[in-house]
Amino acid sequence: MRILPGPTHSNKLLAWSPCGRWLAAGGTGEGVSVWDTFAGTEGRRILHGTQGAVLLRFLPESGVLFAAMRNGAWTWNPIDDSAIPMKLIRGGRIVSDYGIFAFALSTSGRRCAQFVYREHARQLEVYALEGGHFDLLHHYPSGEIGVHGLVAFRAETELFGLHRDRHFGRWDAETGKSLGSVALGSDAFPVEHWALSPEGTRVVWTTVAALHTSALDGTPAVSLPTPATAFRRGLAWSPCGVGTTVQLLEADTLAEIRALDWGIGKPRALAFSPDGGRCAVSGDSGRGWVAVFDLD
Repeated sequence: MRILPGPTHSNKLLAWSPCGRWLAAGGTGEGVSVWDTFAGTEGRRILHGTQGAVLLRFLPESGVLFAAMRNGAWTWNPIDDSAIPMKLIRGGRIVSDYGIFAFALSTSGRRCAQFVYREHARQLEVYALEGGHFDLLHHYPSGEIGVHGLVAFRAETELFGLHRDRHFGRWDAETGKSLGSVALGSDAFPVEHWALSPEGTRVVWTTVAALHTSALDGTPAVSLPTPATAFRRGLAWSPCGVGTTVQLLEADTLAEIRALDWGIGKPRALAFSPDGGRCAVSGDSGRGWVAVFDLD
């Protein structure tokens, strides 16, 4: 295990590059930090002038970092260290100044969705990502889709999110048509945080009282009560933050495999490297530190 000091604080989002070399972190403040984990060098800030990370993802084919921030979206290429702002095309016109408060990116990186406010109403817009811009494909009133403006792509054209009527739902990304749902029990609501598994077959979520996981095939949910004085706010497949520790849990039963604590404060975000051999954890120490540990 080693600690990676960096310039950004309150890191709530972490992302690994496909090759496992680069680790990116973003928080509530300015910019994004990037570490070269192979070289072991100190982290540095990229994307100067950007505010508040909403989503960080390295695209699988190109290895380019995609960063959705509160004040727009950028790409960063680790090969030539170039940062390029993304342009949004709506109605045939380029919109260079736009805000983002909720954002989802498909696994391939070719589709994205974001919630926006238009004429005092919220709607969901779905875009194709082509080169350095977004092309609007479809938009429709969000209605009950994505409480708190949170959705994820379950497939290239399928969205997954939390429905207001106490269930997780699936929708066609371009028409808004319902594709099914998973009901929540009375003890599994309200949902504080949730995460969809990488293959899109299971969902894990937290409430004040417990951690819950359920397959999307109708299998009853499994719950793990939250210990007294502890809380959970970092979710990833498969670690879950509890107090000042990180738990590694078996996904089907939520049985604990290991519990780890490095003294970096309460965990805020977690991310596995693509090969599953390492995990990165950001903490609340106030120093912008990220811990990386081997799972062997």
